[in-house]
Amino acid sequence: MAELRAGSFIELQNNDKIKILKEIGRGGQGIVYLSEYQGKQYAFKWYTKEYGDDFYKNLQNNAENGAPSKAFLWPLLISKKQQGSFGYMMELRQNGYRDFGDFLLAKTRFASISAMINAALQICEGFSQLHRNGYSYQDINDGNFFIDPQNGNVLICDNDNVSAQGHNLGIMGKARYMAPEIVGGETPCKYSDFYSLGVILFMLFYGNHPLEGRRVLN
Repeated sequence: MAELRAGSFIELQNNDKIKILKEIGRGGQGIVYLSEYQGKQYAFKWYTKEYGDDFYKNLQNNAENGAPSKAFLWPLLISKKQQGSFGYMMELRQNGYRDFGDFLLAKTRFASISAMINAALQICEGFSQLHRNGYSYQDINDGNFFIDPQNGNVLICDNDNVSAQGHNLGIMGKARYMAPEIVGGETPCKYSDFYSLGVILFMLFYGNHPLEGRRVLN
């Protein structure tokens, strides 16, 4: 799929258009662009991998149903299929937030123990709300969180893999975070989320994976 050019427009499902300003990040699924819609700036994720109608419809349903809580950088509007792909609009990450990986690599630290505990509580509360709304996340890993080191406030990103309980999008997850049953071929659910969430919380507090010990550190 082609990358988007600065200054180009992408048509949304509501028949409005969003303007692409510049690239601000990329990953295995696609590219995230700074964009403008109705006078306000947003992030816009454009897929560079091919996804089927099931994935597209699931993304559309999530956008229509709305975010489980304000902690999620949730899909707001979905684009029409065009140029061989599609994408979705979401809120921008606010200033002051750092990647969870920055904490693991000691590039930044929490300002206090209270901030660290608040981050853990917000992560738990966010996924509790997600599960109460009948979803499973299916791909919890260290790339899903932005955290403010001063107060521990959390934003949860990459929510395009979220699906209804029992609905398998074929997203297995990321190595070191997948529950054993997912590796064995079972359908992701909130219980497999619990395993991944446990790994994330351990790493938040201790900075290392719970199943890797002294031999790994030597």
